[in-house]
Amino acid sequence: MKKKFKAFTLIELIVTMLIMGIIMAGIMRMFQPINDVYSNTSVLSNQEASELGIANYIAGNVKYAQSIGIYEDQASPEAAVTTFLANNPTDLEGNVLTAADVDVICIVNNTAYKAGGAGSSGGDFYGRIVRRLPGKTACSLNQANFDYTATTGNSYMAMGDAYYGTADYYIRISNFTDKGFDITVDSDYYYSKQKKANDFFQRKNATSNYTKLSVYLANPTIPATASTTGVKRVVDNTHLDANAGTRSNVGTTAAKNTYIVYYSIK
Repeated sequence: MKKKFKAFTLIELIVTMLIMGIIMAGIMRMFQPINDVYSNTSVLSNQEASELGIANYIAGNVKYAQSIGIYEDQASPEAAVTTFLANNPTDLEGNVLTAADVDVICIVNNTAYKAGGAGSSGGDFYGRIVRRLPGKTACSLNQANFDYTATTGNSYMAMGDAYYGTADYYIRISNFTDKGFDITVDSDYYYSKQKKANDFFQRKNATSNYTKLSVYLANPTIPATASTTGVKRVVDNTHLDANAGTRSNVGTTAAKNTYIVYYSIK
């Protein structure tokens, strides 16, 4: 005679599923801190790499500058170039430099840019580096296309728009002398292209945990005949502002951009 097994009633099945759901929720809750740590570690590692890349980009471009000035009190890149040229820097043959001879690195703190899209219309994110295209004398900080190969406009976004991702960068210059200067880069990473105040990663101890790089200027040798040929090297460090690039300044109506104007021996 076959033994009959009693089947689950509907109520027993529902209760069993509820119990299993509670157990699974508990297990997931146990693993959540591990997932958070992994996610935060991954984001932090990526942001540190991006910050170091920005610092190295600036350092690599200005390292061999014969003359250099950093301006954080000027209204535009063109105004910064004019102020720099007023010091009458020359090349190694004594020829006075013109606007077409110098390079400009613009650290933009007062204009918001898109993430993953050209230009800055409707942008959310701050702290980008914009460069002037070769042969141009102006450097627009807000244009429809920042592609290096673009035939319109006069500037491009250094390293490409995608490099910066969905993050704000705080890029500061300090300790500027004729020997070099320090670059400090910090950032806040947002988890979506639609910037939300409650959806971002900020490292702990943001006031002291950041990327810092020292730039040492490899000063070119001034010819022995400099006094007779009129060669003049300029290092203009009289226009720095301690607020430029800080968290309390970037993205505000009082935000100050940093313009690095320099001449390197071609």
